[in-house]
Amino acid sequence: MRDMLSVITKKEYWKWCDAGASASGKGVLKDIQDAFALFHLSGLKGSRVCEIGGGNSRVLPKLVGDNECWNLDKFEGQGGGPSVIVERPGVKLKRVFIGDFSPEVPDGYFDIVFSVSVVEHIPSQSYANAIRDCARILKKGGRMLHAIDVYLPDPGSTHPLFASLRQRLALYLQTAELSDGGFAWVEPPRIDLNLISSATHACNQVDELYKWNKMFPQLRELREAGASCSLQMILERQN
Repeated sequence: MRDMLSVITKKEYWKWCDAGASASGKGVLKDIQDAFALFHLSGLKGSRVCEIGGGNSRVLPKLVGDNECWNLDKFEGQGGGPSVIVERPGVKLKRVFIGDFSPEVPDGYFDIVFSVSVVEHIPSQSYANAIRDCARILKKGGRMLHAIDVYLPDPGSTHPLFASLRQRLALYLQTAELSDGGFAWVEPPRIDLNLISSATHACNQVDELYKWNKMFPQLRELREAGASCSLQMILERQN
């Protein structure tokens, strides 16, 4: 597992599916992101694993039994997440937000901290604290993994909606610097501020986006203009 910041590709997703990491096989964005998490977490035994904003987690139940599993989620329905608490057998639930530096979550405790479709909902002004809190709760050498929703424009697009994308990408590219020495890029990020959509990217299905339009119509124009893809971020706790 190498440090990285890049867009999940079809080749990678299909490799993960071949390895048995596919959740439902529908190829919607959550399946692509779940496969990312399940592939990189497969084979864990005796590890302490923490999911951020896991809600009704699809990943943790596959790790319970062999590992100690925690879920940090306030169940406030943010970003379309659940508002009804779901207790998963074997999963320790803490109703806190990452970035709050809650004493309920101990320092240097976890081997893995991960999230699926959560980081994009963290306000930009709170992002640095969220990353520092991830570093705080990880052991030295522990790993942080995030699958992050992103809408990518066509080459040459000048649509004004994508100005905010560049601002957000700039934030993700500063993750190591914002961690106060907690994380470092071993391998340079494979994206930059000019990131655009590519036929090689694993993308959400158009029918799934249509369903999202019904639930969150305010983002319809963005979905019309951009490909719904996922970034993958992996970093190791340095000290």
